[in-house]
Amino acid sequence: QQQQQQQQQQQPGRPVQAVLVAQPVVQYVVPTKTFHQRESNEACIRIMCVLAIATAFCFTIIGAVMLGIGGEQQSGVGGLNAGRDFVSLGEACRVVSVTECYWTVVSDTKRGCEREWQPTIDVGGVQMLAEKESRFRNNENCGEGCRNATLATTESDFRAGETVQCWQTTSSEGKLGTDEVYYCENAGCVKVYDPQIDIDSAAETSGVFL
Repeated sequence: QQQQQQQQQQQPGRPVQAVLVAQPVVQYVVPTKTFHQRESNEACIRIMCVLAIATAFCFTIIGAVMLGIGGEQQSGVGGLNAGRDFVSLGEACRVVSVTECYWTVVSDTKRGCEREWQPTIDVGGVQMLAEKESRFRNNENCGEGCRNATLATTESDFRAGETVQCWQTTSSEGKLGTDEVYYCENAGCVKVYDPQIDIDSAAETSGVFL
């Protein structure tokens, strides 16, 4: 019998029967979101919406406050008149001395030396302090201290011994009766800088809020 099978296999021309093997069918199941997952996502969306509304509300309030401040400052500055609020004394103020103070500034926003000068003036035999002036130099380490700035090389607008123009408030109460926009360093509010400079500076500052 084995010889017959071998003879049959060796006989040419006999067709070979193909054997088909059935392949298993693989089914892919797409996972769906559970009820708790959907609830969690919806909660996150609601929280984000609330935060967005709250942020918009805060910016609206801040903007309204800034506009209010700017409008109030601008209206206050608009009512000032340097020619009415002050009277020019002419060159009636003699500079007795100038004190210079300096210190090194190191911060996240700037780095350098801040210098400040303040003259002492004599008005009709009465000595008083006048307004300070300051300048800043970048990338300079000047230490810290104060000195009498009597040298001609000082950067101050004033020199000891010179006579300068000055203005005095028209209020009988002096500094107390003068608008705070004006920078006064003494009780009589005698200034060595034109009071119109104070008005212009305040108007520029209020414009930032608008």
